[in-house]
Amino acid sequence: MSVFRPDHVFPDIFAVRPAWLAERGFRGLIVDLDNTIVPWRGEEPAPATIAWFAELHDAGIRVVLVSNAGGPRGERMGAILGVPVVAPAKKPMSVGYRKALALLEIPAAEVSALGDQIFTDVLGGNRAGVATILVDPVTRREFFLTRLVRLFERRFRP
Repeated sequence: MSVFRPDHVFPDIFAVRPAWLAERGFRGLIVDLDNTIVPWRGEEPAPATIAWFAELHDAGIRVVLVSNAGGPRGERMGAILGVPVVAPAKKPMSVGYRKALALLEIPAAEVSALGDQIFTDVLGGNRAGVATILVDPVTRREFFLTRLVRLFERRFRP
């Protein structure tokens, strides 16, 4: 298995249903921020995103936001969504994922990482020993270096 290969692929976060996670034994979810749940540099999650997080909570799925973007923006998102935040996470290094696992207090085998990038979210999650879920980016607008990396990602995208 390649460290660049996600375990599961969905078009967006909304296709990842709490029942689907529970059926596979996932009690925890590590979720990326930029271009996974909000547009790059987005300041507030959409109502549908807030509702999705509420569904996860109601189903007993524990969630931690893990982002390479540091600062008060991530903390604000975490407060809105009612979840803890690890930022900056230094993905794809596993340090941010280890911090998230400690916050979740759930074994790695029962946790999945969800994000939009192969070379940060998928690689980091696989290196940390959690299942990985790849979703399409929320928007095409992103940091210029991320756009360059996406050119190389195409070779690995399922």
